[in-house]
Amino acid sequence: MQENGKKEFVLRVRLAFEPDRLNPMLSALTQATQIERKIFLPLADYNPNTLILEPILMTESPKITQIVEGPYAGGAEYDLNILPGATWDDGTSITGFDYAFTMKAALNPFISNVAWQSHMDHIVDIVVDSTDSLHIKVITDTEYILSESVIITNPIYPAHIYDPDQMLAPYSFSDIKQLASVNHQDVNQRLKDFADQFNSDEYSRTIVQGAGPYEFVEWIPNQQIILQRKDNWWGNRNIDKHPLMESKPTKIIYYFIPDAQTAITALKDGRIDVVAELSPEQYIDLESYNVKARSLTLRTAPLLQYYFIAYNNDHAILNDKRVRKAISHLMDIQTLADKLFFGLATPTHGPIIPELPAYDTSLASIAFDPETSNLLLAEAGWTDSNGNGILDKNLNGTFTELSLTIMTSRSRLSQDVAILLKEQAQQVGIFLEIMPLDLRNLVQTARRGEYDMACLASVQEVGPYDPYNTWHSDNASTNGNNWCKFRNPEADKIIEKIGHTLDEGRRNELYKKLQRIIFEDQPALFLVSPKFCMATNKHLIFNPTAMRPGYFENTFSAN
Repeated sequence: MQENGKKEFVLRVRLAFEPDRLNPMLSALTQATQIERKIFLPLADYNPNTLILEPILMTESPKITQIVEGPYAGGAEYDLNILPGATWDDGTSITGFDYAFTMKAALNPFISNVAWQSHMDHIVDIVVDSTDSLHIKVITDTEYILSESVIITNPIYPAHIYDPDQMLAPYSFSDIKQLASVNHQDVNQRLKDFADQFNSDEYSRTIVQGAGPYEFVEWIPNQQIILQRKDNWWGNRNIDKHPLMESKPTKIIYYFIPDAQTAITALKDGRIDVVAELSPEQYIDLESYNVKARSLTLRTAPLLQYYFIAYNNDHAILNDKRVRKAISHLMDIQTLADKLFFGLATPTHGPIIPELPAYDTSLASIAFDPETSNLLLAEAGWTDSNGNGILDKNLNGTFTELSLTIMTSRSRLSQDVAILLKEQAQQVGIFLEIMPLDLRNLVQTARRGEYDMACLASVQEVGPYDPYNTWHSDNASTNGNNWCKFRNPEADKIIEKIGHTLDEGRRNELYKKLQRIIFEDQPALFLVSPKFCMATNKHLIFNPTAMRPGYFENTFSAN
């Protein structure tokens, strides 16, 4: 195809799951984040090649001044300057007011995903310079390991597009922080009205606008999303500033192909160009295929991700640590790594990736030990009183069988993990029913806590890891991201210390203490940290990265 006398470069990417929405503040799926990164830009982000935090919509890294006196002593002032000449699609300049709007919107307690809020408690005010709208001061009241990242890596929204009625404009960041915590009816109603609009499908599937190099063109449900490179984009003169500024493909089409074999066939036939999220078995098979075909490029890379089986610690059966431990002892994790992952994964024991210095090497994956499982279950009072092969007990006055449901995605690998556990559980008198769900329903159901067990994956970002969002009891609510509903006062204290320990060595020791507590409580069965596996058309030139999803398609070129 020709376009303006030049050959159009259309990149066709397979996604295993359809995004839940395209709104960075609200979306929950990594597939959504992958697309959003091409549309929205933050003030800064980690470079996928160097893993160093670098400016994008800023002129330079923030100037940070420690506050030594006054009400915010112990905190810091971050001095930010937005890049002159950066504009929204309608030519409107990107200013500090867009940044302030974004942070105020994230603080709204009525938006449908409060994940951003949990990292913003230490931010007390955001002030846009009255004489220079490109100049911003962000004030914190305490030291926090993610301060710089939280302040500058969130995607920025155009205020005039996402708040056309200026519902948040009359309030400063500090106003909303104070008013959202008290019962102020008029203001709360205004915040609710904004959230109703912002949470709507219209602002996630129709109105999708950011400062990035690509514009949202079309979303055909259950089929594809199309992005088009912007003509005369303001950032074209800054493409060397950061890889997220690059836009080598003219158009990117994301095809939703849940079935991996269908995607692989399309790749072999030349109907799509990029297939990631390959299972280890599929990757090994493609290596064999490519020996003769020589039509593909195959890559693996370390990934900041781990697989685990979440236990709902609020469940009447699973709130007993002995039952959770008994189930965990039924998974042969090394066999899992060798047979289901073909050696392309590392066994793990907790929420820290094995490649990181904070990983506690004194611990090992929980041992495969059915005999210990039997002892723990007997100690917890489970017996087979009626001889039907399923353990039972009188639980809170009710005859209860040790029967649980384990949710999986529809991927073969996810279901195979569940099958492996189900077979072993049956041997000791535990009945597991496997319930495959599409990923969106799986995530939503797990977040609400309406499950027994769930096969899940956790993806960590580059930079310091704050476990507060996923392991502190504050976030064990319906909208929080502590999906295991893990509550441990000692763990809470350590997590709070981690957030304020800037020294990496001391912080790593705290991470290790937390891993030991989690290992002892077994709020989840931690499995493996996999390698990222992908295959592409051999004519594509790209570099894999440890940052999710393992590649940045806007940087792909073709030879």
